[in-house]
Amino acid sequence: MIDNFHSHTWRCRHASGTEEEYVQAAIQNGYRAFGFSDHTPWPGSVGSNARMDENQLEDYIDTVKNLRHKYTDKIRIHLGLEVEYFPDRMAWMLEIKEKYSIEYFIFGNHFPDLLPGSTYYGNCKTKQEIYEYLDLSIRGMESGLFSFIAHPDLYLKQYPVYDKACEDVARQLCKAAKSLNVPLEYNILGHRMIDNGSTVGVGYPYERFWSIAAEEGCSAVASVDAHQTQQIQEHDYNLRYFNKLRAYGMQLKTLDEQCKVIDYVK
Repeated sequence: MIDNFHSHTWRCRHASGTEEEYVQAAIQNGYRAFGFSDHTPWPGSVGSNARMDENQLEDYIDTVKNLRHKYTDKIRIHLGLEVEYFPDRMAWMLEIKEKYSIEYFIFGNHFPDLLPGSTYYGNCKTKQEIYEYLDLSIRGMESGLFSFIAHPDLYLKQYPVYDKACEDVARQLCKAAKSLNVPLEYNILGHRMIDNGSTVGVGYPYERFWSIAAEEGCSAVASVDAHQTQQIQEHDYNLRYFNKLRAYGMQLKTLDEQCKVIDYVK
């Protein structure tokens, strides 16, 4: 595993480690490309433990760009954001992308809106919630704004048992991803949560979901979803699950120097 485009910084309040520590760990472990994709801020949304504040955005951008220059002869560094799909706010998001030359967005479908008490899709417990997740996932993919959809099986994280509704959501989501040519992310952080016992529910990545993805002919991106420097340093752990993804026989994807989605070549 030599590319990672899903990484977070201390600004989102649930990650740790400096950006430079991440870059140094990536270099030490043989990565050829490393993308920062911290959770985007939204205007008027402050004090969240899920994303940076708007007034932190410029520092984030400057830090990543400075590291790109400093380590240009050792590793490709890319500037991205993990973004929800809020239709009434996407015009602002595109203005930010243009203004700051942000290279890529990944689609992290965590919440339906910014209202207090909104459903977190990693805590889905009912069929209604997982179908709401499906609907918003498809609409986000239809927007054409995202390089790939992060943790597409997030809805299974706390869901109590894999049932017919879970199967139907998986099938519809994968069919849409294939039709829209949007890669699905195989999220290694999800495996970490399962392995350390912090997932109460089905969990993700879930084998049946990924079997369906393979049956539907989906493409896939493997990501560390790094929230700690150590997660980049755990090369053997990451490689184990990268190889598990490869065993599904799906077309693997990555991002090139211009952050266009291309076939993964080792």
